[in-house]
Amino acid sequence: MSEYTLVGTLEDVEQIAEDRGCTVFYPTDMQLTLDIDSIDAYNIFLGRFKEFYISEGGEVVYEELLSGSGGNHKHVIITTRNHYNHIEQIALQFALGSDKIRETLNLWRHYSGIEKPIRLFRPK
Repeated sequence: MSEYTLVGTLEDVEQIAEDRGCTVFYPTDMQLTLDIDSIDAYNIFLGRFKEFYISEGGEVVYEELLSGSGGNHKHVIITTRNHYNHIEQIALQFALGSDKIRETLNLWRHYSGIEKPIRLFRPK
């Protein structure tokens, strides 16, 4: 089981993260978490973020963090003024360029009734 696993209790996920030297970040309903895996995906994010920023009335901040995967992998945490449900968060993350496999699994976890389906493993 991993961050990319469909099922598992929160305790299982926390233990997997611990075994990898990570913590699990669970976004609030005002946050989006993106997993950017390439320079191309990052450029897509930058282009789409401009439109998202405008649609949010300019009341958006984001933080870029290096992913534990290294290389060109980044994590982006966006904090908005709006509240989103899980489906809206996943759709926006996908639209902004987040890893499509991660977002597909987030969606499946949501529909499987898994508590806190959106998760991001962060290096300690």
